[in-house]
Amino acid sequence: MNKNKITGFFITVAFVFVSLGFVTVRTVSASDLELIKEKVFSVEPGGDFVLDTEGGDVTVNSWDESKVGIKIFGNSKAKKRFTFSFENTGDYVKVTGKKHGSSIFNWFSTEKLRYEVLLPKEFNSNIRTAGGDVKIRELNGEIVITTSGGDIKVKSIQGSVEAKTAGGDIRVIDARGEISLKTSGGDINCSSVEGEVIAKTSGGDIDLKDVSGKVTSSTAGGDISLAYVGKNKGIELYTSGGDIKISVPDDFSADISLKTVGGEIQVDLENLNNVQTSRFSFSASVGNSTIPLIAKTTGGDITVVAF
Repeated sequence: MNKNKITGFFITVAFVFVSLGFVTVRTVSASDLELIKEKVFSVEPGGDFVLDTEGGDVTVNSWDESKVGIKIFGNSKAKKRFTFSFENTGDYVKVTGKKHGSSIFNWFSTEKLRYEVLLPKEFNSNIRTAGGDVKIRELNGEIVITTSGGDIKVKSIQGSVEAKTAGGDIRVIDARGEISLKTSGGDINCSSVEGEVIAKTSGGDIDLKDVSGKVTSSTAGGDISLAYVGKNKGIELYTSGGDIKISVPDDFSADISLKTVGGEIQVDLENLNNVQTSRFSFSASVGNSTIPLIAKTTGGDITVVAF
């Protein structure tokens, strides 16, 4: 067998293994998981929880206990290939999930892992998973989430939220605090947020509803929709390939600057002053505020309306 045939053979085998890996991962269901580990630690409210795992979905909820409860579920392959360590110092709990026996074929392996965590309501949470979805709800504290390949959902949070995913969507509902969201390949949705919002995606849409506070939002390939409430604290929206739609209160005040390279601009606001327009730009002031409303797109329309 010559060298080219040998190379072709191994490429074919690799392709078969990869294909089978994808199929197997899809067929693993939640019913296949068993309880691998369970721990409960007594803590003081206002402490910190850290989870650092090389794979798995994570769900974090609050409960009326001064304890941190942790349950780890997995299938037989996760039970065999993962080891877990726990650290507790009273106001600090750390869980580490480490995978052993990694190789090129394990990129498509069939381990299935899920963490279920209960925290006191007044607690900070820092979650890092190398490949899973993360859901956190009903906490008062600082939230930090990093996942390499899953969706993120955060709900009912009193405190700052920093969330990053390399390949999924991010959704935030009912949050009070500074919000920083970044995804390389998904959509971002926020609703009922009080506080500064920074939302960036490299390849998706951004939808912000009932948001108050300073807003900075950018996408390289999608639309941006903003329904702003309350007094203007600064708005900057940028997209390279989509439309921008903005709705603001009737008594909204701002220094408005809108620009598009390949679309139309429509502004439906009353009491505009210092209006300047061209084919692809619009500027004006409304009310007494000099705080900016900036929207720019290179390939879409811009609409600003009052509600």
